Amino acid sequence: INAEERSEDIKARAKILAPRAKLIIENEADKGPIKHGDRVYIKGFNGGYFDIQGDRARMKMADKSRCNGLEIWKKQGTGQGEVFSGDAIFLKGGERGTYIDVEEQNVQARWPDEGKWQELHIEFWREK
Repeated sequence: INAEERSEDIKARAKILAPRAKLIIENEADKGPIKHGDRVYIKGFNGGYFDIQGDRARMKMADKSRCNGLEIWKKQGTGQGEVFSGDAIFLKGGERGTYIDVEEQNVQARWPDEGKWQELHIEFWREK
């Protein structure tokens, strides 16, 4: 998943290691590990934060304090606790409690399901 420069659009494209694909997961307290069930803020390379409005996932260009954040859930059966690189996760948010889903290049939040389209994988960024 990556953010478009100067845009609210979030897209899913080929696996790339480019600046626009670097996302930072921050927890509400801004300290300590990210854990199953935490409210998190996904920060894009251009400073905005992921947000869900209706069934649209977007990059909200606002300070973190003006964003609702998302709940992070580890895939059922993988245990709870800290989230690590390689973990399968789901991101839930918005007024309807839907999960971010990916279909082709489209990143949305249409359903309250934890299914294949909603499953995302954490991968640590490695500088070259």
